[in-house]
Amino acid sequence: MQKKPLILIICGAIAILAVILLIVYIARGGSTDIKDITSKKEDETKVAVPEIILSSYPEEETEGSVEISIDAKIEGEENEIVSITTPDGKTTGYSSGKTFKVDDNGEYVFTVTASNGQSATKSITIDNISKISADNPYIPEGFEHVEGTEVDTGFVIEDKDGNQYVWVPVESGSPIREAPSDSYLEDDYTASGLTNSVAKYYGFYIAKYEASKGSVAGMNVAKSVSGEIPWASMDYEVAYDSARNTAVAYNYIGVKTALMNSYAWDTTLNWLNQSVTNYSSSRTYGNYSNQILETGATETDIVNGIADMSGNLREWTTEIYDQEYIPSDGENEVKPDDTTEEDEEEKIEYRVVRGGSATMDKIASSRIGEPVYLQDNYWGFRTVLYKE
Repeated sequence: MQKKPLILIICGAIAILAVILLIVYIARGGSTDIKDITSKKEDETKVAVPEIILSSYPEEETEGSVEISIDAKIEGEENEIVSITTPDGKTTGYSSGKTFKVDDNGEYVFTVTASNGQSATKSITIDNISKISADNPYIPEGFEHVEGTEVDTGFVIEDKDGNQYVWVPVESGSPIREAPSDSYLEDDYTASGLTNSVAKYYGFYIAKYEASKGSVAGMNVAKSVSGEIPWASMDYEVAYDSARNTAVAYNYIGVKTALMNSYAWDTTLNWLNQSVTNYSSSRTYGNYSNQILETGATETDIVNGIADMSGNLREWTTEIYDQEYIPSDGENEVKPDDTTEEDEEEKIEYRVVRGGSATMDKIASSRIGEPVYLQDNYWGFRTVLYKE
């Protein structure tokens, strides 16, 4: 008789416990997993945090800028991204499609803040910008680097028509000019264009060869190819216009061509002197044979890939001689022999011819002012090419 009440009590307790567990199960969404219940409670109280997505363009190696695209999002209809702080420390309102342009390789950090007060920070590393320098020349579109040529000994590029140009490195970004007196001036806008270009790109290109005559679409152009008789017997204006026409006629992109100026000539000689001692002041390199030779034929007058700056033809430049005559110093002739009193009275414009020729063993650095209308069988020119 004593066992029956005990059994009833135990059964009653079990029933009560079962009811309690059932109530708990229903109250907790049907889950009896303690961890799952805890997780659900944490999810209900978790604060949304912004997410940042960064990408860059272009992804391949480039000589220009890289554009970083910033996108950000946050969960919850009641939340939105309200501001962004860019790597330069500026904070602005956020909008879809935000971009940030960079010119240098490095790590760039962005921070966004949402309306709920939460922030997120993310960085992106840019390492595909190839910085142009004296030792890393730009190669204009449509040109190719001539294999085997190097900056120290003459980095050569070639267009689709076979015209070749040599890179003149200028590590300082400032081309030099070594005029013997104030009577020699340089104010042509193409000379200014070249000096501005060198300040940004640390060098320029010079035609490898003296100009030989070409024609494209009815325009005279200055070819820079080997093995041709150079173009002679033209006045200054023809040389000037033909040099400028070259880039237009050949459809060069992003670069200009122009007649050699005093900055280009003196800077080039200074560079050549580093490879051949006293090149600019010696008469031992050029063609002074009384016969004009084909471009590049005088091997002794090819230094760092540039041919015939010492001899073969004297070359027109944009440098001005102001007609205020001073005594000749023996190399820099000042008053041409054929200048007349009438020329002086009319104030004829004078431009400078540089170097020596087959009939005149002048050194590469020599200069002489000549009336712009004169032509000579032993005068020619060459071009420079520079990035805008």
